[in-house]
Amino acid sequence: MTLAKSHLRLGQYRAAEEGARRAIALDMQDGGYAAYVTLIDALQARQRLGEAASACREVINLRPGEPVGYQLLAGVRKLQGAWSEAIDAYREGLKHGPSDFGLSLSLGNLLYERGTAAEAVEAYREAIRIRPDAFAAHANLGNALHRLNRYAEAVESYLEAIRLRPAAPLVLVNLGDAYQSQNRLDEAVLSYQAALDLRPDCVEAHINMGNALQKKNDRERALAAYRKALSVDPNAAAAHHNLALCLYDDTDLEPARRALKDALRCDPENV
Repeated sequence: MTLAKSHLRLGQYRAAEEGARRAIALDMQDGGYAAYVTLIDALQARQRLGEAASACREVINLRPGEPVGYQLLAGVRKLQGAWSEAIDAYREGLKHGPSDFGLSLSLGNLLYERGTAAEAVEAYREAIRIRPDAFAAHANLGNALHRLNRYAEAVESYLEAIRLRPAAPLVLVNLGDAYQSQNRLDEAVLSYQAALDLRPDCVEAHINMGNALQKKNDRERALAAYRKALSVDPNAAAAHHNLALCLYDDTDLEPARRALKDALRCDPENV
């Protein structure tokens, strides 16, 4: 099995598959299980996903009552685009391993990606119950709550994530967005600035800072924020668009028209 794993690490997937199959045939001690895991990885890399799913079923048979086979199966189903089957696999795994943090977090992530934020909230809360100090679970719970317009709860989740990992610029941006959704503009600006202190090239933080400042009628600082975003990414369509809206207050409308043309050039379908 060591040789098969080495082939896998080197990207020699056919050799890894062959070695794993030989180990499965020998089935030395617990080698059958480890070999199946290597086989699944090799088959996935070779895009033979139906066979990979069958190998996952063999892992489930080898380890009845354990969640690992279901987690592997969920990964394969995701690669196949079989989202419902992937969700079912995660849930079946949790029946066998109800205290498996990784399964709960992965289930929440997939539910969120598939647009079922309310169910994702339940999965993330279960993950937090299992591991209360899990940064990712708190941060992702905040995202799901925000999508549900439950802004106050989202703020609480983001603040807990930041307590666990203070240097988290993207969570600080999301916190700022949640504050902004509640019209807590001063707190939003502070959150965006904290994100920029950690990551000065964060285009999203500059743009959203500009949006909050514009709502505060702080036009000059809003213009500066949008222009800073464009200095980092000249193709940031949202920055061009929001800059144009801000500039339309001027008597000379030509700069606003130019900014809007730039926004259309960068993203003609969504501006």
